[in-house]
Amino acid sequence: MLPLALLAALLVPPVPAGTRLLQNDGFTGEGEVGFQGGFIDGECWGVVYVPQSTDYPFDLVFIDALVGGNSSTEMYDIALYNVSGESMSGTTLGVSAITMTGSQESFNQIDVGSTFKEGVPSVTSGNVAVSICLNSYSGYPAIARDTDGMAERNRNWIYADVGGGAFSWYQSYLFGLQGDWIQRLCVEGANISGSGCEGDADTDSDSDGDTDTDSDTDADPGNFWVESISPDYTDPGVPIDVYIKGGGFADGIDAYIGGLAVSGLQVLDENTLEGRTPSALPEGVHDVEVQLGSQSDLIEAAFTVGGGCGGCDVGGGMGGLLLLVPALTWVGARVRRPRRG
Repeated sequence: MLPLALLAALLVPPVPAGTRLLQNDGFTGEGEVGFQGGFIDGECWGVVYVPQSTDYPFDLVFIDALVGGNSSTEMYDIALYNVSGESMSGTTLGVSAITMTGSQESFNQIDVGSTFKEGVPSVTSGNVAVSICLNSYSGYPAIARDTDGMAERNRNWIYADVGGGAFSWYQSYLFGLQGDWIQRLCVEGANISGSGCEGDADTDSDSDGDTDTDSDTDADPGNFWVESISPDYTDPGVPIDVYIKGGGFADGIDAYIGGLAVSGLQVLDENTLEGRTPSALPEGVHDVEVQLGSQSDLIEAAFTVGGGCGGCDVGGGMGGLLLLVPALTWVGARVRRPRRG
């Protein structure tokens, strides 16, 4: 017969593990983001996550990454590290290949258990870093960054060769970037309470991704909006063909860059416009606006003329570090409904 004390211990149910979503970015689920161009094959972005001191030990559950700029599906290499401080140097926890699809609607969710078949050990101390590298292509889709400034500049990294043939990790602010990578890490442990990884990425009370509180899934105003323009750069006096993405597009629509009309505008479908940029656009950063009847929507500072970055989003690499001049371009986008896919 078991002693009463041992029997009582066996009858006590185990404490359920809780989850916590670790993130550095300030993106709340709706608003503008920048999809970061300029990455080439072999280059990486990295994020360091700092758990609470009471969370240990914990397991890694999934990574949410918002990548975009286009909607293709590409191959990436992902690695997990247990690090000391906020550097990208530490003990490797796992390495694998993944595919992600560019989207302005949904996060790519990377399940740790199914991605790293050999298993990832529990973390008992220190911080966790995640690197994701372009595997076999250059440009977009690439990681998004928020637009509210860089809250954690020591935790956002870029892996690149800036001269001399040697790749290394550099903090991304050294390239002139002003935003945190929009990527999150879910951890689970017995010392964590609650379900911090549950729910969608909205900021309102319903299950869609807009900021009203009804149950529709459209973006305000109504079902008409603009999300992005690509390419997002040209040289002064050089008109180029661009694609404008959004929703609710129809015949009779007009598009403007810097207040000047986009010429030859065609409605390819309800989500895509094609046209040619105005040749008279002055050098600088311009808003992109779309109008349909009495409705209009715009993306602020979404298209650049001049500035020395022409073509740098295709094979341009990460040059210019020592001059603190950003060699990276970004596609300005208004994300309305990002949620885990």
